Amino acid sequence: MIAVEFIYIWAFLMIAVGGVIIWRHGESQYGKGIIDGINMLDSGRLQYESYYEGDQKYIKIDIKPEDEE
Repeated sequence: MIAVEFIYIWAFLMIAVGGVIIWRHGESQYGKGIIDGINMLDSGRLQYESYYEGDQKYIKIDIKPEDEE
């Protein structure tokens, strides 16, 4: 019979491994998003304008579709 402690350790390890995998996936997707944004800004597809309303700073972002280039 499997000991209850083994089940707890196994569950904790699976949760920890899952957390690490999710974190690494998020980091890679964030990096890809930054690179995509830089490429769109460089090609002229992404345009932005910053403005203030009171004390708050806002950014208006416009992204043109790829087929409009």
